[in-house]
Amino acid sequence: MGMLDLVQGISQEPHNKLTILMGKPGSGKTTVAGTFPKQMLYVAIDTDGGGEVLKGYGDDDIKVIHITSDVPGTKDSKHVQVKLMELIAELKAKKHPYKTVVIDAYSSIEEGVVNYLEKAKGKKLNLEERGGIATLMLNLRNALVELSRGDVEVVCICHIKDKECTDNTTGEKSIMIIPKMSYNNGNVLLERASAVIYCARKTIINEDGSRRVAFLSYVGAHPNMDTKLRTAGKKIESGLYIEDFTYDKLQEIINGEKVVEKMEKLNVVEPKETTNEENKQEEEW
Repeated sequence: MGMLDLVQGISQEPHNKLTILMGKPGSGKTTVAGTFPKQMLYVAIDTDGGGEVLKGYGDDDIKVIHITSDVPGTKDSKHVQVKLMELIAELKAKKHPYKTVVIDAYSSIEEGVVNYLEKAKGKKLNLEERGGIATLMLNLRNALVELSRGDVEVVCICHIKDKECTDNTTGEKSIMIIPKMSYNNGNVLLERASAVIYCARKTIINEDGSRRVAFLSYVGAHPNMDTKLRTAGKKIESGLYIEDFTYDKLQEIINGEKVVEKMEKLNVVEPKETTNEENKQEEEW
């Protein structure tokens, strides 16, 4: 068989269903995740999961598993990445009812692995050992992508941080909002996602001048965030905020049924100054 015998139609190209929801605590990430297809397996990492907001769905819709690192040095102890890989392997090998797997918070996995290995070693990891963690995170990302190419939607919830970046041509500095992980491991996750969505709690100015607080999701490209959306319809050149975002709204956009021009155009307040440094990191972009 020659290489040309392997050519196939573009419609047969594998499509992953890996969605990243990133934002500050309390920004509605888990609420958005809860709108994805049921039955859902909610994977709470360490104590970071915000699954309390999903209790309204009931046990028939959502099942929960808590994954934490064992105590280093105990018999058969494992860190969180190993346990997650075992879970993913079971999901791929065994028949199960889950249409969506939510990992909350994916951004806590790297820190959990570092803490486990440093406790086991009794000192800080060196550069070579941290490189080993990058390999673990790459393997985990690849396993999730493969899982999402089947019948399962995979949702990774991430906390955020800001990173100062410098343009190599102009020298101009800007602040990027990225997952709360090492820069390289965060990029590894984002580059293979089919959708990266930023969730936020914002102030909206209504037509009559009154103000209200709303939960918004930013969909499409943004100059200071690696948000993106792969669609089968019209290309989204720039994104907009959408209020009370859901899985159904996401599918409408992906299938070209709802393009940017038809999205809700909201007058979002972007504060120029804040007294809280954490808020400043999120809002000034």
